[in-house]
Amino acid sequence: MNIVVCAKQVVDVSEMKIDSSTNKPILQGVPQKISDIDKNALEEAIKIKEKNGGKITVLTIGSSNAKERIKELLAMGADEGVLVTASENIDYYMTAVLLSEAIKKIGNYDIILCGEASVDLFSGQIGPRLAGLLDIPQITYAQSLTTE
Repeated sequence: MNIVVCAKQVVDVSEMKIDSSTNKPILQGVPQKISDIDKNALEEAIKIKEKNGGKITVLTIGSSNAKERIKELLAMGADEGVLVTASENIDYYMTAVLLSEAIKKIGNYDIILCGEASVDLFSGQIGPRLAGLLDIPQITYAQSLTTE
């Protein structure tokens, strides 16, 4: 079974500070990490792979420093990592377009897993948008997954 896991690099919210004069978060200098919710998707992919065999490809969009985050996902159990470099200020639509084009290039996949949302914006839009662009069915907010 070939599994694609989409993972987003986000700021480590546990390291954020708030500017007391503006009440806005200070993001400069805050370390980045893969969203914990996306790590959950990778953990599920690992379970599927252990049961059915196959390959896990992690896919992320971001700047070149996201390579370090991909290494972490590879250490967790992914087999391959793909980084699509893009501006950090792209919208949901463009993110979904870039992911869908990368998945088309990857080619052979049986399932695509995304976290329910990212810890930074928590919109939950990427999975459904991606399914729409790829014209494939989707299941959102699954609590368990069984493969055969």
